[in-house]
Amino acid sequence: RIFKLCSVSAKKLIEDVDGAFTKRLLLFLAMAWDTMAMGNYPYESSYLTGQSNILLPAFPVRAACELIVKTSKKFISEGASFPLLRALEQATSLFNNASRAENCYNLPEDDSFDGIW
Repeated sequence: RIFKLCSVSAKKLIEDVDGAFTKRLLLFLAMAWDTMAMGNYPYESSYLTGQSNILLPAFPVRAACELIVKTSKKFISEGASFPLLRALEQATSLFNNASRAENCYNLPEDDSFDGIW
């Protein structure tokens, strides 16, 4: 629930006995940071979103880190469980849901998923 996985992905994560699906989740999160770092420009850019109307903010890594600080404080003050993981989801959604159109995420089936390459 914290990482807003679609039902199929969430079920696979719960049933993950060998860790392969957990690896996909971690890779999915890491690739968001990797991609934001590649596009860490001092201006808004659609270079890595692939759609001219979907922009990453200027310095997206900084923006994501600021989101972690801001949202973790909010989640802690609300007494939410796992506040840092919730804040990490918010920060990675800066890239993973740049369109703001996704309600949930289906993780890649390939555990060697390498993002845009």
